[in-house]
Amino acid sequence: MARMTADELRVELARIIDPSVADLAVTTYLEMQQRYFVEDWQPTELDGGRFCEAVARAIYQIDSGVVTHSKLPAVIAEYLLDLDKSGKPLPSPHVHVLDAKDSGVR
Repeated sequence: MARMTADELRVELARIIDPSVADLAVTTYLEMQQRYFVEDWQPTELDGGRFCEAVARAIYQIDSGVVTHSKLPAVIAEYLLDLDKSGKPLPSPHVHVLDAKDSGVR
């Protein structure tokens, strides 16, 4: 398979997730890549956090069907991990779309 350009990757991702989330994921990845190439390590933690937040929002959208730009990353993590606000497992976890895809259940 030929290597995709950033714009091609944005288009492919936008087929399954919100275009603004796709753009954020690709843009933050490219920023991290450029900083890596010039050995600029200082903002790595911030860039890594922004990238992880974009990916978490994409997974949340795929799993819940809801696009969110306002939920905090901790709230998204609680949902995806089936935790309550205190970090304890929920008594009745969500049925996750991604779990169904992994197990073959429809």
